[in-house]
Amino acid sequence: MVNSPSATPAASSNDEVIYEVECSLDPSIVAAFDAWLPGHVRAVVASPGFLSAETLRPTDAPNDGRVRRVNRYRVRDRGALDHYLEQIAPGLRQDGIARFGDRATYARHVYSSAAYGPSGEVCANCETPLTGHYCSECGQHARESARSLGTLFHDAWHVLTHVDGRFWQTLRRLAFSPGFLTNEYFAERRARYIPPFRLYLILSLVFFGLTSLSSAFDGAPLVIDTESRAPSKAELAKDAAEIEQAKAELAKNGSVAATVAQVALTKAEQEVQQKLDAASAAEDAAAAAAQPPTSAPEKVSAPEKVSAPKKASAVGTDGANSPEPKRDGLFFDTDQCTHITINPAWVERAIGPAMKASCIRAARDGGKSLMHAVGANIPKMMFVFLPLIAAVMLLLYWFPRRYYVEHLVYYLHVHAGLYLLFSAMMLLNMVASVAPALDSVVGVFGIAAFFYSVWYVWKALRVHYGNGRLLTFAKACVIFVAYVSCLSLTLVGTALLSAMTT
Repeated sequence: MVNSPSATPAASSNDEVIYEVECSLDPSIVAAFDAWLPGHVRAVVASPGFLSAETLRPTDAPNDGRVRRVNRYRVRDRGALDHYLEQIAPGLRQDGIARFGDRATYARHVYSSAAYGPSGEVCANCETPLTGHYCSECGQHARESARSLGTLFHDAWHVLTHVDGRFWQTLRRLAFSPGFLTNEYFAERRARYIPPFRLYLILSLVFFGLTSLSSAFDGAPLVIDTESRAPSKAELAKDAAEIEQAKAELAKNGSVAATVAQVALTKAEQEVQQKLDAASAAEDAAAAAAQPPTSAPEKVSAPEKVSAPKKASAVGTDGANSPEPKRDGLFFDTDQCTHITINPAWVERAIGPAMKASCIRAARDGGKSLMHAVGANIPKMMFVFLPLIAAVMLLLYWFPRRYYVEHLVYYLHVHAGLYLLFSAMMLLNMVASVAPALDSVVGVFGIAAFFYSVWYVWKALRVHYGNGRLLTFAKACVIFVAYVSCLSLTLVGTALLSAMTT
């Protein structure tokens, strides 16, 4: 066994040095040595003046049949290395000798270090000395200035085709290997793939962006009655009076909820006032049209002119003679909004006025504004739903005990995979909308996507948690009930929040 570094050319005591230990191993101890080595290297790097370390594994087969491992350490200067060799190294070496004896031999070398950077001596971003094509601290590429158009296109192409070599590999594994990415993440093989939260965020943006393009929340107003009419001036005046009364009641309460409700009521009051002005203008126009022309007074008694005021009243300018429409339409009858009651009373005081104001606005526009708000808040709601359902998994997978973050990462990956599947489905629907010949293909794909999504969740449970088929099925049933319950709870909360802030 060689216990002292080889002689090296003289170097300044202030220069950085490389300390290298070449290990020659008997094949019978390779597995045990590789398990012991990381802890040993960490103990060496903990010595004063040691900057970093790496372990090299030669790929060429040696002639003597032994296995090589090379540990290479960056040390601040020769003085720090001498201190290690004299004070610390003897104790660490004894541990290796006790474990492996003469089945492991070592050769040690010391080299002076000279770093060369491709675009300068230090990184332009963080001023760290450069030792390669990338900065060891911030990761910035040490190439030419990015002011050229070619560099800009190179960056764009790199993002689309590489994304650090992980993007396409991550999508492939996510789409066709349920549960695989979650296992890889907790097996400490994280650098090969996009991190779970970033992956979820990207695919959720794509999914909800495509959902908005498909006008899922921009459809026709949710009105069942087809004989709806414009609100009369009397009804608008009644609404304005009720809003004014609600604002007066809120003025006595200085809570945050009251402030939010005041804002909602002010918006509703402005809308009602605009409709009142429009109704007044329509009434004035109708009255002017009913006046007989001064140049032809004899035509006032004509039957067709006498019926003009009745026609105007039938339109509903005063609401007196208007036919009563059917009241079975969703978001139609504003009178029902004023009778909303919420228990207990303190909840009524807190959110009651805001809910009534939101109900009135929804009645006026057929619920379109409310559905817009709900659709905009659903992506945010998922950031509440995912931690909630992940907490339920703690109860189902209590033994062997798993960390909460394991369940959270599992759901991030599963939802990202489903977002990817449904996004592909929406893209096909968009293509079919301009190419009707593909409707049958899209229909078949939709059925296949449904069954694949069910299998995907089942397979992800099996792969990540490793339970048998029967136990996985039983837990999947419980998870389904918990999933629907948590989703319903968060959807109701989202609808209430949207109603109060719209």
